[in-house]
Amino acid sequence: MTYQQIFDEALGAPPPTSVDLDGIMVREARRGRLRRLGAYGTAAGAVVAVAVGIGVVVTDRPAVTMPGIVAASSSEAPGDEANKARVRSAMLAAIDREVPGLRWVPDAEHKNMADWSGPTVTDPSWPVSWFSHQSASGWIGAGLAVRGDIRARFSIEISMPKAGQSTEDLTCSGAARACETSRGPNGERIRRVDVDGRRTLPDKPPTPTVSRWVEVFCPDGTQVRVSAVSSSAEFLLTVPEMTAIGLDPALTPR
Repeated sequence: MTYQQIFDEALGAPPPTSVDLDGIMVREARRGRLRRLGAYGTAAGAVVAVAVGIGVVVTDRPAVTMPGIVAASSSEAPGDEANKARVRSAMLAAIDREVPGLRWVPDAEHKNMADWSGPTVTDPSWPVSWFSHQSASGWIGAGLAVRGDIRARFSIEISMPKAGQSTEDLTCSGAARACETSRGPNGERIRRVDVDGRRTLPDKPPTPTVSRWVEVFCPDGTQVRVSAVSSSAEFLLTVPEMTAIGLDPALTPR
């Protein structure tokens, strides 16, 4: 799929007859993602990032100061190693509190589900990157997680919109299997989305897959997005587990 095709889908062009999980994820997330991205060139690149389940534009340049764990001291750039280590530790601690015992596939290619079947380890393979684009900046961490027979690309994104961005609308799309909104204990707005998809390989019948994400919108504008894209028809985490991670005090301002 080309950048233009992905961007057309994100803007609402009719889907093809055979819809894969990546396309569904793009259409489900298009309102919030495109609002945050702005310009065409930036949007196309980031929509591709959402479609293949990887991060967004990564930069080592300092960006806006953000609350909670995403704030940098005056002597440290947001993307430096000290801050990166703090964010990584906070993310992994939140995961371990809610879903202890996850295993990880090290050195796997996140875009290629065929590469997710390798041996697992207990030490998390969880790289973290600072990103900054036209509409938002923050941190994203991701890894290939394993729970029983379920394997999924698991990620946490913490971002803060830049000045002038409108408040995200918590709407639900008909493309989702399930979509619900709720409120957190400190006024957070929460949206959970489940989508069905399919994995298509040459000369093989389509394989069902699922994706689930929970978004937490804090009153100060901070957004925490917890997502898992499974290589099978089973979800890696429950909605309460993902919601608890998104509301973890170490990840959100208080």
